[in-house]
Amino acid sequence: MRAHKLLAPLIRFFQRVKFVGIENIPPYGKYMICANHIAAKDVVLIAASYPRQIRFVAKKELFAIPVLGWLI
Repeated sequence: MRAHKLLAPLIRFFQRVKFVGIENIPPYGKYMICANHIAAKDVVLIAASYPRQIRFVAKKELFAIPVLGWLI
C-alpha cells in the first residue's frame, strides 16, 4: 500500500493511461484484472492508474528481486 501511495501520483503525472470499461469494475469487493500487456511498464501503469491497490500474481523469482519484490 505504501508503494502505491508514494509512486502512483508520480507515475500518473508523467504517463497518461486510458481505460476502457472501467465502469464495469465494482467499487468494492474482489475482482480480477487480466491484462494482455506488451511491455513490462504496462503492469506498473495499470497498478498506478487504478485508485485501489492491486495484488499481483507472479512467479516467485520476481519477488526475490529487491526493489521489484517490494513493489509487487
